[in-house]
Amino acid sequence: MEVLDEASITLGELTENPALLRTNGRVTQWISDELKGSLELRQYLESRKKGLDFTSRTYIRFLMKGIDMGMKRAQDIWLS
Repeated sequence: MEVLDEASITLGELTENPALLRTNGRVTQWISDELKGSLELRQYLESRKKGLDFTSRTYIRFLMKGIDMGMKRAQDIWLS
């Protein structure tokens, strides 16, 4: 909701015209920032994975797979 407030978009306007999300610079910047944060988290987890025990590495591997799938989906939807 904070991003919508900053973008001066109300829920009513968004309901009537969902394309506002793609055309509003503040919203697209927020999406890009979130994707960048996800990438940084993934890179951090990858760098720390080697020193972990088997169970932790397995958990991190599946977590990173989820991050990768979510980032891919978001990029396909928002940045294409």
